[in-house]
Amino acid sequence: MKRKLFTILPLLCGVALVMGVSSCDDPVPGPGPDPDPEAHTVSYLDGETVLHTEEVEDGKTAPEWDPTATVTDKTFLGWYGEPTLTHAYDFTTPVTDDLSIFGSFVSYQEDTRRWALAGSGQTELLRLSNWGTVFNDEHYMVKEDVDGANIYTIEINLFSGDQFQFTDPVIDEEAGTVSWGHQRGGGYLVEPTRDGTEYFSVGGGLGADNYTSNITANVDGRYKFTLTTYPAGDFQKDDSPETYNNRNYYDTLEWERVGDSTETRPETTTTFFIKGAEITSWANLQNDHTLMVETDGIHTLNNVYLRTSDEFMFASLVTDTATGEVSEGNAYIRGSNLTEASKELVSGEANMKVLARTAIITSFMMRKRKH
Repeated sequence: MKRKLFTILPLLCGVALVMGVSSCDDPVPGPGPDPDPEAHTVSYLDGETVLHTEEVEDGKTAPEWDPTATVTDKTFLGWYGEPTLTHAYDFTTPVTDDLSIFGSFVSYQEDTRRWALAGSGQTELLRLSNWGTVFNDEHYMVKEDVDGANIYTIEINLFSGDQFQFTDPVIDEEAGTVSWGHQRGGGYLVEPTRDGTEYFSVGGGLGADNYTSNITANVDGRYKFTLTTYPAGDFQKDDSPETYNNRNYYDTLEWERVGDSTETRPETTTTFFIKGAEITSWANLQNDHTLMVETDGIHTLNNVYLRTSDEFMFASLVTDTATGEVSEGNAYIRGSNLTEASKELVSGEANMKVLARTAIITSFMMRKRKH
């Protein structure tokens, strides 16, 4: 049978050649291209309104459609991957299923607030501010004359370690009180790190989230800040009625370093003190019972009475050694800064609580941090 097979095959190849079919040496043709490749629908939305759709072949990328000709009564700020507008959509991602892309749009509304600098540090403006205790004309940002936009600017000196943010001050002249209104903190800052250098860090202080956290300067210099606001996009966090719980997904705080600081860094000393719910009613009281004493690089608070579960914290004061001027500092002793013996007496990190079951007399100690 094998001999017959070998003699028949050449005959079959010869027949194939006579009939005009490919020879036995030609490769067998593979399947052709899919005449109807799978496609997915990409929808571009403003809220729940579909503005545009595209049919995208499976595995291909969605085009970055420009909505400005379609939506003319709002400012377009970019495309996002979810309706909360938390993460920008990556247009290099292959499309493998039907997809919705959400646009960031906001209507224009005039901002009537007066945004001002509030903070603490070693530059003149921040020492004077003392975390918004004082708002002079030079603390206020200048609103630029731009049609259809709310743009505020300010130029300030900063030293490494200075902390600040911007707020709309609430000043009651009759009562003689000053408080913070809406806040624009670290969460609004654009590109705190540039060219591998972290010019600013976010999260200093005791803010509940980055939106209200302090901005800490890491590089000395003179800076220009530009705050762009979209009041139509404001909302209250957790439906809170308090103005300091105002948030906005659209506002931005941009910056540029315009040169070296025009001030000389002063020589200062830092002193820590305790304040709490019961011990001081959260007031900043500095006396022999609340101030810590530094000896050989260790800060100690002796013979302090604290009740069980009393909530407290350690804040700081900064004194200019040349002028004697005192202002509230931006350094805090946290639970992790305490010595091991002191850690056993409390719980918590920023705000701490007493663990003992009865009123106690104790000493809190913190080793001096190296800068």
